[in-house]
Amino acid sequence: MSDETDTAGVSSERRRATIYRSGPALYALLGIAIFFTLDAAATFFIPVVAAFLIYLLLSPVSRLLVGFGTPRVIAAALIVPATVACLGSGVYALGGPAAEWFARTPTLGDELKSRLGTLLEPVQKVKEATENVEKATSVKSDRPVREVTVRKSSLSDRLFEGAGNFGAGLAVVIILTFFFLAYFERFSRRVLHAIQGRDGAREIERRVQRIQSDVSVYLGTIAAINLCLGVAIGIALYLLGFPSAALWGAIAALANFVPYFGPIAAIVITAVVGLISVPQIEFAVAGALIHAGLNFIEGQFITPLVLGRRLTVNPIVIFVWVAFWGWLWGIAGAIMAVPLLLLIRIVSGHIPMLSGLAVVLGNGEREHALAADGPDSNMESNAESNEDSNEESNAAGALPLADGTARADRA
Repeated sequence: MSDETDTAGVSSERRRATIYRSGPALYALLGIAIFFTLDAAATFFIPVVAAFLIYLLLSPVSRLLVGFGTPRVIAAALIVPATVACLGSGVYALGGPAAEWFARTPTLGDELKSRLGTLLEPVQKVKEATENVEKATSVKSDRPVREVTVRKSSLSDRLFEGAGNFGAGLAVVIILTFFFLAYFERFSRRVLHAIQGRDGAREIERRVQRIQSDVSVYLGTIAAINLCLGVAIGIALYLLGFPSAALWGAIAALANFVPYFGPIAAIVITAVVGLISVPQIEFAVAGALIHAGLNFIEGQFITPLVLGRRLTVNPIVIFVWVAFWGWLWGIAGAIMAVPLLLLIRIVSGHIPMLSGLAVVLGNGEREHALAADGPDSNMESNAESNEDSNEESNAAGALPLADGTARADRA
């Protein structure tokens, strides 16, 4: 009997050793499979992820209405149309100037060259000299040259196809946002009760609500900061004589959701528009400099002051993450990259087994302070009951969640 027990113990140890050795390979294969799935099904995942992020942004408003006794479905039916109407009115107001500038796109290069003719004159001379050298050194051949013409789809066809795909994706986002607001909390509560039981699900539900609150506060704060930045830039450009200043302010606000890449692109657009359309070149240069200065003040002072230590992420991680999702999903991926990263950062900070990931994503020594912080002030009064519920949920087989890990002070 003892021989059979020893044999079983040895075989189990060998099995665990085999699994441990093959673990990195399995994780690598899982990562590759996830990557190709996200790439192949991008048209499905982009609207779903966008709708979920919008749900997190609007969930505080939904909770407020539900707190006043409004049914959750009615609250969703009020919030979604109101949001669509506000955004739609803004798009309609800016649609005319945007269409005019889009129609001028083929001639923007010539307009910029004519405006900067004196600055580009030395470059033009070098170009002409290079062409003369190429003509002098070229060897003529008697053989006929076969020309190949590649037929390309017209711009209108590509725009029509892109507009159709965008419209379908937008409809999916609106519908999914409504369903998330109306039914997601009830659905997640039922899933937790089915997996963990009633006692274990209560504590995990509190953790999930805390995570949702952190993400909602971040998204709302960043959206408000970017809106104020866009308004400030638009006012500054209007005072300097820029045409369609509200359009460039809106582009600056939207581009600021993409760290590093977005502000640089918006500043370049402001500089080009100023050089083309502003009569005084000094005002054109001043517009680009003011735009860059406001972005610098917002990134270095205002956002850190408002958010404080709550959601610090390593800049290298942000840069690589935004570049990756921009390459994978295009502009939509670049815009959603930072909210997704912060969601992972907050979730990993609340789960002990992912605390190492929170440290990697964090920014230096602040992580030690974050790990030592407790829950919110409104949860401190229930600390003892939370510890008791933790012990009960762990005894019942609940997921291991630390009490108040990585919860930073509010700014």
